[in-house]
Amino acid sequence: MVVFVPDDQPELLDTVTSQLDAAARASGVAIVGGHSEYSTELTRPQLSLTAMGLAEEFVPTGGARPGDAIVLTKGAAIEGTAIMATDFRDRLSGVVGERTIDEAAGYFEELSVGDEARILREFATAMHDPTEGGVLDGLLELAVASGVTAVVDRDAVPIRGPTRALADALDVDPLATFGSGALLATVPEPAVDEALDACADAGIEAVRIGTVEPGPGSLVLDGTTYEEPVRDEMYRLWE
Repeated sequence: MVVFVPDDQPELLDTVTSQLDAAARASGVAIVGGHSEYSTELTRPQLSLTAMGLAEEFVPTGGARPGDAIVLTKGAAIEGTAIMATDFRDRLSGVVGERTIDEAAGYFEELSVGDEARILREFATAMHDPTEGGVLDGLLELAVASGVTAVVDRDAVPIRGPTRALADALDVDPLATFGSGALLATVPEPAVDEALDACADAGIEAVRIGTVEPGPGSLVLDGTTYEEPVRDEMYRLWE
């Protein structure tokens, strides 16, 4: 379903449906229905999708095992960086260079994790895409689902230059803001190097950020234990 704001022009529907069609064809899936409407309650268009399919096998969120390595692709706050660059550009201008802000806004083009998921599914015991709450909440969700403890070194989590610049300017923790665009995976220790090499061969950034240990379903980040989700940093900026 696509919901537009009243000022949107009909041509925007053509643009949206054309892009949806192109993405569906590229993924080998079919769009079997749809609906569009207007709402005065929105400030920007919204798109809602439901995807269904059958799989002979899949990699669950809850499959991590003690001894696995934790792998992260791309980096922290990919989506959060793009949101900061677009929603808070006025606050950033004059503090962060315009080219850096423009580069950060372009991260919206990197939100799909399909490519790395197709690679890592050959190695992973668990996979999860961090969204609201960032990498921090994503790690906790994976750990809780698996009934293990994720032990992670903050310094091992990759943070891109533009992400760091914008987060510092807005006083945001990159690990605790929208993380779409990255993929978390747990990989058995003997397969870690092969998994990372496979990602590198495909041009995908991927690094080891921690290990899985026995535990009650928690995240230990630099010695601090998290057992409850954190509030996404972006909400504080929007208030």
